[in-house]
This record gives sequence, structure tokens and C-alpha cells, in this order.
Amino acid sequence: MRRVAKREVAEDVAADTFAVAWRRRGCIPETPLPWLYAIAGNVIANEYRSTRRRRNLGERLVHEAGTDEVGADPAEAVDRRDAFAVAFAALDESEREVLRLAAWEGLSTREGAQVLGCSAAAFRVRLHRARRKLAKQLEAAGQVEGERRNPAPEPAEEIR
Repeated sequence: MRRVAKREVAEDVAADTFAVAWRRRGCIPETPLPWLYAIAGNVIANEYRSTRRRRNLGERLVHEAGTDEVGADPAEAVDRRDAFAVAFAALDESEREVLRLAAWEGLSTREGAQVLGCSAAAFRVRLHRARRKLAKQLEAAGQVEGERRNPAPEPAEEIR
């Protein structure tokens, strides 16, 4: 409780600490208290890093969405966030997981592939498809305009 802000976080840290201790019960030294404190310190550091990554992601998304403009309506930001939450929830769990690994956890393609047990190429394909599906969900919700960077070429006129 002295090292974290909320009781719920402290309870999670304690649970995670003892879960690690249980998994490594063959390594418990004769004086386990300092060892447990070290594990708890690592768990807390992981929690801080995770919180910082989520905050940085949120700030980056706000910046990319253009909501940091002077005079931006806060209600629009709430609408965008809600639309994103709905669109994200509409994805399959496997699609959400690949997006979480890349965006929230900040893993590289190689690291994400390791987590999912697939090749880096397969991870890139899954990530591309998940991003495209999320963009379509957001477009359907009216939150983003359809991609117009590479418009479809006009069909060639038939040669007579």
C-alpha cells in the first residue's frame, strides 16, 4: 500500500507477487522476505510501465485524432472514444489481442509473433487485417472517412 496509489492495485501486486513466488517455489531462499520484496518491486515496476504505455498510447491517439486543437469540443472526444470502444469490442478476440500487443504493449513484430507462436510475417498479416477491420468499424460508425489515398483506378476503355 505504501508503494502504489490504490488499494485494488496493491491487492493485484500482492496476488501477482505470490503467484510468481508459487511458480518459483523451488528457488525460495532461506530468508524469503527480501526475495518477496524484490519480486513485488518488479511487479510494481511492470505495473508502472504498463500504465505509462497506456497513457502514452492515449495521448498519441488523442494527438493523431486532432482533439488537441484549440477549441476542440470535449464531447466529440468522448464520442470518438466511445465509438472506438464499440468498434474494438466488435473485433474477434484474436484481432483485439494482436492490436493490444502492437499498440498497448508496444511489442515489435518479432516479439508479437513470439507471444502468439507464429512467424513474424503471419503476425504482420494479422495486424494489418485487424487494423483494416477496426478502421472499417470506425468508418461505419462515422468516426473516420474512408481511405482515399489510393483510389481505385478507373477501368480502361475497351479497344474497339
